[in-house]
Order: sequence, then C-alpha cells, then structure tokens
Amino acid sequence: MQGEKYYDVRGLAVLTDHKKAVLMIVQKLVNDGYLSGDSIEDCRGILNDVQSARNLYLKYSIIPEQELILRIRDKLIRIHEKEKYALDKIIMNL
Repeated sequence: MQGEKYYDVRGLAVLTDHKKAVLMIVQKLVNDGYLSGDSIEDCRGILNDVQSARNLYLKYSIIPEQELILRIRDKLIRIHEKEKYALDKIIMNL
C-alpha cells in the first residue's frame, strides 16, 4: 500500500446524487412546459457518464491500475464539457 495514492469515491457518489436531482428538476420543468424534452436526454446522458466514472473508480478500488484513473479523469473532463453545453442550452430555453 505504500506509495499508492488514495482516491475518495465519496466525491463521485455526491456528484451522482446531484446529477439525479438535476435530472428530476429538469423533468419537472419539461412536464410544466418550460423546457423541451431533449433537455431530459442531455441530463440523462450526463448522469450516465457520472455513473460510469463512479463504476470505473469502483473497478480501480479492486484493480488499482493507473490507466483507470486516467480514464476517470478524461471522463470527468468530458462530463464538464457536456454539462456546460446542456446548462447553456437550458438557460437559453427558459
């Protein structure tokens, strides 16, 4: 264990819960007619990506390969970009 880095999964768990909450809010806005249905798909895709990153971390906790951490990092960067695009689109449609 000496020399290994420790990564805390709680951040990804909180991020997953947050994205679930955002999805519920967007669904409510769509149901009330404030947004179009494609906003739900954008948020659902982001949630799926966050869950995928969390699952990669769980795999890393069993098989600590540095390549998995790099994949998680890349996935989080893509999530950030997708979320920025989705939120800009939501703001423009409100």
